[in-house]
Amino acid sequence: MDSNIPLTLDDYANRVRDILDELKICHCVVVGHSFGGRVGIRLCGDDRVSALALLSPAGMRPRRGLKYYMKIIRYKTFKKLGKDVSGMGSEDWRQLTEAQKRTFVNIVNTYQEKEARKIRKPVLLLWGGEDKSTPVYMAKRLYRLIKESTLYVYPNCDHFFYLKQTRDVCKRIYDFLEEYEVCGDIIWN
Repeated sequence: MDSNIPLTLDDYANRVRDILDELKICHCVVVGHSFGGRVGIRLCGDDRVSALALLSPAGMRPRRGLKYYMKIIRYKTFKKLGKDVSGMGSEDWRQLTEAQKRTFVNIVNTYQEKEARKIRKPVLLLWGGEDKSTPVYMAKRLYRLIKESTLYVYPNCDHFFYLKQTRDVCKRIYDFLEEYEVCGDIIWN
């Protein structure tokens, strides 16, 4: 892929599909954390995906306050007026190329409530109870939207709960797959 061209969530999902084709994978379970979970939701329509294990996946519309929107308006206004915006945004944001910034905007502004409602496969949702990146209200919303989902929240854990709870996370994933008699290769996204 050309690094000067901004990407969409579908571009990432299509690349995973290409990899499944290249590896000749017919049945798989997609395990994805955060952005990988976002891609996993997008892959759900693929017949090769038997189930999903999503660890604090991104993709639900966030609740945002006035302060957030004021920052966006200020940034866009300054940019439109040709003023210097190089000091605005997070450290990570300032390090991105223009194409990467457009990719980032494309991704974070793609909400997947519609896709979640259509999922008809077993889905395990694992979440950190103190997650600030993808708060628990998103877990509850996703759980309500996906008919055949199971939700477990790790209390006192953040967005990277799986690092502290590795054994339990793996056990829950394998128990989930056994319960639903899901088979296939596991794709860690």
